[in-house]
Amino acid sequence: MQDLKMFQANVWIFILILDPVKDANWWTVWKRKVIKFEKRQQTTAEKNKTTLLYLISLAILTAGASYAAVPLYRMFCSATGYGGTTQAGHDTEKVETMKPKKDRVITIKFTADTAASMQWNFRPQQYSIDVYAGETALAFYTVSVMS
Repeated sequence: MQDLKMFQANVWIFILILDPVKDANWWTVWKRKVIKFEKRQQTTAEKNKTTLLYLISLAILTAGASYAAVPLYRMFCSATGYGGTTQAGHDTEKVETMKPKKDRVITIKFTADTAASMQWNFRPQQYSIDVYAGETALAFYTVSVMS
C-alpha cells in the first residue's frame, strides 16, 4: 500500500513537472476537451435543445431546397434539352432554303384526344397527310364548344 502511495506521488510530481496538456499542440488540446465532453452525460434539456436544433436545421434546409428547385430544374432543362425545352432555336434561313427530298415520303397522322370532362369537340380536318422529307405543310383542326 505504501508503495502504491509512493508511486502515485511520483506520478503527480511527474505530471506537474511535464504538463502534457500545456505542452501539447492545439489539436491534442481540442481533442481532449471533446473526449471529456463526450464522456459527460447530457441532461434532458440539452438533449431536447440538440433535437430542436436538428429539426430547425432540417426545416430550413427543406425550405431552401424547395425554393431553389424550380430555377435549378429550369437550368437543368435548358442545358440538357430535357422536359421539352430547346437548347437552341431553329435557323429560319435554313428552313426557308430547305429542299424537299422527293425519294422519301413521310406520312403524318393527326389525333385530337381530349379529356372526357372537357365540354368541347376537337377534330382534325384531315386524318393524315403525305409529305416529302424537308417539305413544309399546313394542317387544320375544327373546334366546337358544346356548352
